[in-house]
Amino acid sequence: MATRAWEWRRFASGPVWTEVRSTPRIYSGYHPEPAKQQENGSMAEGKVVLWRPMYHPQGHRMLAEAGFDVVIVDSANADEIKQVLYGARALWVRTPERVTAEILNSGNELVVVSTSGFGTDNIDIPAATERGILVVNHQGFGRVPVSEHTIMMMLAAAKQLVWGDRGVRDGSAWSNRSGLQISELEGKTVGVIGLGYIGSEIARKLKYGFNCRVLASVCQPKNCSPG
Repeated sequence: MATRAWEWRRFASGPVWTEVRSTPRIYSGYHPEPAKQQENGSMAEGKVVLWRPMYHPQGHRMLAEAGFDVVIVDSANADEIKQVLYGARALWVRTPERVTAEILNSGNELVVVSTSGFGTDNIDIPAATERGILVVNHQGFGRVPVSEHTIMMMLAAAKQLVWGDRGVRDGSAWSNRSGLQISELEGKTVGVIGLGYIGSEIARKLKYGFNCRVLASVCQPKNCSPG
């Protein structure tokens, strides 16, 4: 069932109520009233604010189809996000935007703040805790694409890919081919600093995909000494 919602907007001709269907909207610069109803007359599930669009628009549609009033703020301006947080139940934030205590103060009904990835260092967790707001993350997000990209870069370095591409384009590759120091990743000893969600996936791919000997350094910040 399509969600029906209204927002108070100011045009040149004056302020008017504008009906919003269950389609995510991107806006900034005004303060919407929390008047949201569904076609059956019941209140909508609540307002969800997305600071920057999600990585895939299907996420926007899923929230809207579940009955949420989805507001997308595609701006780095913290004042704009504060204006639309009134009445919101949830805030999703995409790195590198930072959720400060001042921003949290604008969310009078905030229940949860979600990061777009694994890290939560862009959210003031003590301030959220003080206000009774949950902070959640996405463990394992980016594990496969980042690990694949890392190994791609290893292969590019071992195979002199950047030089080879340039040489093929300018015609120098054939005459200079014997001077290249090209190696194989297969069977090499590779060091991995950090064995978290992404580091462990890189190690797994290297070990079972390339028969590498993987040496990993695992260090918690409180146990690490400078240098």
